[in-house]
Amino acid sequence: MKEEPKDGARYAASIDIGTNTVRFLVGDILPGGNFRQVHSGGAITRLGAGLKNSGRLSQDKINYTVSVLSEFRQEIDVYKPEFIAAVATSAAREASNGKELAALAREKTGLDLEIINWEEEARRTLLGVFWQTQASRDAETLIFDIGGGSTEFIISRGPELLNLYGTNLGVVHLAEEFVRSDPLNDGDLKRLQDAIREEVEKIKSHFGPHLPEQMICTAGTPTTLVAAYLKLYPYNPERVHNFRISREKISGTFDQLRALPIGQRKKLPWIEEGRADLILPGAQVILIAMDLFGFEEMIVSDYGLREGILLHGIRQNYSQRWNS
Repeated sequence: MKEEPKDGARYAASIDIGTNTVRFLVGDILPGGNFRQVHSGGAITRLGAGLKNSGRLSQDKINYTVSVLSEFRQEIDVYKPEFIAAVATSAAREASNGKELAALAREKTGLDLEIINWEEEARRTLLGVFWQTQASRDAETLIFDIGGGSTEFIISRGPELLNLYGTNLGVVHLAEEFVRSDPLNDGDLKRLQDAIREEVEKIKSHFGPHLPEQMICTAGTPTTLVAAYLKLYPYNPERVHNFRISREKISGTFDQLRALPIGQRKKLPWIEEGRADLILPGAQVILIAMDLFGFEEMIVSDYGLREGILLHGIRQNYSQRWNS
């Protein structure tokens, strides 16, 4: 959706610069530290490609990501926003040259990128997930945000943070290290599953024996899995957000996608361009987490970090006004 700017409206924007995707959101600022979405967009730039081996962001990927940011800045500026909160996550914080991305973005676009740590990423994700959800706000909840370079696991009661754990289970890194056969063969699948299971067992141990009551998953992997299960094209966030999907349906969708060579997966209209090689490791993170935490169903959120960044920015910039 895209609304034209309205006279008298007050706008703000957020940009989420991830390892795989750059996404932006423009909101009409509402009283009480809230907003109404008026425009959004995104592009897959694969900023963190090769990072795990080199320790650096490639100059080509930095340049491409900054060019995308420049295009998004032009779209956002139509609304004359009061502020733009631009945040970079896993790839920028892990790379030895992450500050080069921030410097070039400032030079070319005027944006001041905030490179946040994984704890802050988790907190803002939690804020976004519970922005508009049909999930219980009273139940203890396991939330995880599957990114390109990392996955944050959060335990909360509604929007109240109880515990969190950051991992390196990013789908770009997992795909580069383990998805070497096409279609994915049994040996590569087992190595992928073993690596994920080892990490998720650490998370479960960290959280303790008590199991949460509901599971919410956010980011491109779960939304793409729902789109693939529904054969949904064009993508409709209203169909995907708050969708409850069973482990059995996720497993069946994974099997169908795994059987296809990547060339055929890329042709599926419900698989976003740039996700055909990432959906398999991402689905395994979900399936193994569901197994180890004992869930047969999870709730998918189309909202997460991008929305949380905007909410955080609004509440920081206008907290005195709301409290006065």
